[in-house]
Amino acid sequence: MKTPLIFPVCFLLSSVAFAEISLDLRAELEQIENANRSVESPVDDTRVSYGGSFAITEEGSNSSVDLSYDLSRDEYLDKTFDTRTQTRGSGSLWFFNSSRTLNAFLENRISETAIDVFAPDAGDNLNKVSTTSTGVQGRARLSARDTLSLTAAKFWVNSENELSDNNSDKLELAWERRLSTRTAFGLKASHTATMPDSPTVEDFAIQRWSVNASRVLPSGNVSIELGSAYSDAEHYNGQDVGQLDEYRLDLSVGETRANLTLNGGRELVSTGMEQASDGGFTQPGQEAFELNLRDFYNARFRYSFIPERLDFSLFGDLVDEDNQIAPGYTYIKSAGASLGITLASGVLSLGADHIDREEGDDAGIFRDQTELRYSLSYSNTIGKNIGWRCGFERSNFGEDPVAGEDIVSKSVLCGIDVAVF
Repeated sequence: MKTPLIFPVCFLLSSVAFAEISLDLRAELEQIENANRSVESPVDDTRVSYGGSFAITEEGSNSSVDLSYDLSRDEYLDKTFDTRTQTRGSGSLWFFNSSRTLNAFLENRISETAIDVFAPDAGDNLNKVSTTSTGVQGRARLSARDTLSLTAAKFWVNSENELSDNNSDKLELAWERRLSTRTAFGLKASHTATMPDSPTVEDFAIQRWSVNASRVLPSGNVSIELGSAYSDAEHYNGQDVGQLDEYRLDLSVGETRANLTLNGGRELVSTGMEQASDGGFTQPGQEAFELNLRDFYNARFRYSFIPERLDFSLFGDLVDEDNQIAPGYTYIKSAGASLGITLASGVLSLGADHIDREEGDDAGIFRDQTELRYSLSYSNTIGKNIGWRCGFERSNFGEDPVAGEDIVSKSVLCGIDVAVF
């Protein structure tokens, strides 16, 4: 990486005196059967992992801090995969005047992506991507209901393998009108100029315009955005990428016993600039700079049959990335369910996942895989700050085309978690 991943500490010292701070440490030991997912020459290994997560949240009269990062180091004792330190999370630091008409910000997001979505999420198959942005924002109150904002920002995207590094300049103009205390309507337009470090991809720009609306519901909220994007980037067919439709939906409804969240959309995004997506699988990564037309969806439903005793959850995730500057696409969807049973001595959890992966291009190169994953785990606490857990997982990756047998991997994991503060 060319730049540090975490914000300089000096930015935070003046802001966290009365902040909410949490620090959790953990250690895991996992015995994996067929770690390399092979029928002909399976290799077993033992993974030792240790790390933790920290979060800082604070808002003052002229600044706010919101950091949440997770770090872990994985070591495979039999060297099936290289030792690796994984980092995930996001952070933001804002400065503003008392009326919040003038704002300055520094934001960062770090994710671990899979270069080959068909291979294990370990070692050199993972590629860390860090997106850092800084900028200024001006806001003007046009009337009691209308607000106009202008944002200028600079983005730096750094990938671990340095093959998809890029930087962008963005200018965005947005207008919002409050129709009521619960409903808002707005218009947005932006221009983004992107400069890839890749010698094979020329600089390009994306212009966007959209209309959006949001509504606070009796037991949740909903927002929708419809728009279009135009890019002069060179498509792999020799023409400009041109104009493409974009949209975004976010819905959250529910009460204590049941809740539902939905979010998804379509966006034209370059490497590192996409919306964050927490799915049931590691997001696709890149070995080179990409400009993708990306569809993504996440759905979560939870129902408590017996409050704090018996909880049932359903979830689904999808990501479909169609590269516009080189032929190739990646499609992953997952669906699953989990059941949590709170006993007098701990929590018993059962889960099942179905994951479909597909990858190909216009030349006819095609790969696909279906994974069926089953899990069983038990967890408990020791006092107020210490918890332990043990579990079993079995994954079936379908039939090996050469050996004609199913690829099966199993693992047993135990771990301990300590809430420091």
